[in-house]
Amino acid sequence: MEILKKPLVILTVLLVVVSFGSVVLVLSIWRDSYAVLYAILGAAVGWCAGILVAPFPKEVDRFAKFSKTLSAFISGYLISKLETVWGFITDEQHREIFFNPIVQRRFFVCVTCFFLVAAAVFKSRSYLHTEPDV
Repeated sequence: MEILKKPLVILTVLLVVVSFGSVVLVLSIWRDSYAVLYAILGAAVGWCAGILVAPFPKEVDRFAKFSKTLSAFISGYLISKLETVWGFITDEQHREIFFNPIVQRRFFVCVTCFFLVAAAVFKSRSYLHTEPDV
């Protein structure tokens, strides 16, 4: 257990556990099933993002092509749709949907879970493991 002798690793694990515990506590208090769904969505996408950002040495070649395709999709298709989404958000008729506290809460739960899981996966793949256990 040489890994547990590193204070940065212990601090990171503790921070992730406390953060996840806080999210679970808040979700149980809110009793909002859609917020739970958004949390799962954010965690799943964050897991994939963490794996793509910190591939193992054997995965670098496989992920290179996928990363290029994903970046082309993001820069081409999604950015072209940004103006449409912005127009929808600023439209008076739809403004109440996006500024509804419940919608904002669900969005921020999704984003929080995304960053928590992405950071945890990145940290574990970058610093804790050098090769996968196959």
